[in-house]
Order: sequence, then C-alpha cells, then structure tokens
Amino acid sequence: MMKEITGFEDYFVTEEGKILTTKVSYRNNPTGGLKELVLSKNKSGYLYANIYAGKGKDNRHSIRIHRIVWQEYKGLIPDGYVIDHINNDKTDNRLSNLQLLTPKQNTKKYWDAKN
Repeated sequence: MMKEITGFEDYFVTEEGKILTTKVSYRNNPTGGLKELVLSKNKSGYLYANIYAGKGKDNRHSIRIHRIVWQEYKGLIPDGYVIDHINNDKTDNRLSNLQLLTPKQNTKKYWDAKN
C-alpha cells in the first residue's frame, strides 16, 4: 500500500518507508511508471529524500522519512511529541517500527538502551 505525499503531487510513500515518484525525466524513466528514490542519510543517521513541490531548486524540500511515513499513515505529529524508532535503527522506517513519544520518554529510552 502507498499514499501520495500531502502537498507533493506525483510523490508517494509506502508503509515500508520507500519514496516513489513518477517525476523523473523520460531518459531515466521512459515508461513513466513509479521509480523509487535513492535516500540519503543525514549527520544524525536519519534517512531523508529531496522532493519537489514544483519546478526548480526553490521548490525542493528535504523530508525525513520516518516523519513522512508517520504523517501520511497516522496523521499529524502532535505538538510535544517525536517519532521514535522502536528497534533503535534510524534507517528502519517501517510504520510498524515507529511510535510517538515525548522528548523525555525518547531520551529515557535512549539512555536505557545504552546501559
């Protein structure tokens, strides 16, 4: 199952944390079908993708995959909460591996795992 990413026409996210698009050049995607984006990793170890809300660099948005998976399948992230990776693997963005925690709960979980 996949859902179109809100506000980003022709971009989709799966429950497994894959980002797909039909927005690629004919040379790179002659069939016009869905193409999986290659994800990048930021300094903190989280996966992200650059997607576009229109043409040109000014319309580029870097989205963190764990947050977009949550938002598209569960709804907006409430104020005062963060998205936590249950198994502590920041690259495992399956919906079943994500949960809402307060920053305090998230910090406690981090320190408990280190000890």
